[in-house]
Amino acid sequence: MNHHRHRMLDNLRGKVSHEALDLLEKELLRKMDVLRKLNASCGCHMWLSKGLPCACRLENYTRTGRIIQLDEIDVFWRKLDLSKLDETYGVQNIKRRT
Repeated sequence: MNHHRHRMLDNLRGKVSHEALDLLEKELLRKMDVLRKLNASCGCHMWLSKGLPCACRLENYTRTGRIIQLDEIDVFWRKLDLSKLDETYGVQNIKRRT
């Protein structure tokens, strides 16, 4: 199973939702298809509507050898961290799956 195995997603696995990773994978495929074959603009739909890097940003990362950083992902997609509940609200005995 090679799900979400693109090198550009290395910093994001386990830190953002699976849905965000799925969307980014699709955008990576679109980047290769649209930008390279047709030399077209991506329209930045992912960036403007979802807060995720769009095809043209991903192409720039590829050209410069960068990978996507967590701070480049809208907070909506980031993984929920329940440990902060304990510190902030003194919540105890929260059942967590291990």
